[in-house]
Amino acid sequence: MPTVSLGTACWTLLMLNGLGLITTLGPRRDGVRFEANLEHHHHYVCVRPGLARDFESTELDALRIPDAVNGFGSVVATHVELRGICDRCTRGQAGESAPRNSRQWQGRERRKS
Repeated sequence: MPTVSLGTACWTLLMLNGLGLITTLGPRRDGVRFEANLEHHHHYVCVRPGLARDFESTELDALRIPDAVNGFGSVVATHVELRGICDRCTRGQAGESAPRNSRQWQGRERRKS
C-alpha cells in the first residue's frame, strides 16, 4: 500500500508484537524482524542474505534449560536459531566447499526485512 508511511507500518508491527499477535525473530541487526508464525518452531538463518527458514525438531524441543540460566530470571519461551551459509549461497560461490553438516531444511523461507 503506497500511501502507508514506513512509520505507520513500524508502529503497527510494534503494537501487534506488544499484543502477542506476532513476535520478533533473532537478534536485532540492521532492524527488527517480525515473526507471524506463533507455533513453537526453530529457525535456520543464512548469515549472508539473512534468509530465514522455519523448522520443527523434537530433539531441540527436548533440550533442558541449563542450571547456569536459573540465576538470570524466569524463562517464558525458548527456541533455537541455527546460523550458517545456506546451500544456495554455497553453490553460488565457485571453489568454496559446503559447510560441514549442511543439509536441506524443510520450511517456509523469508527474506530479512
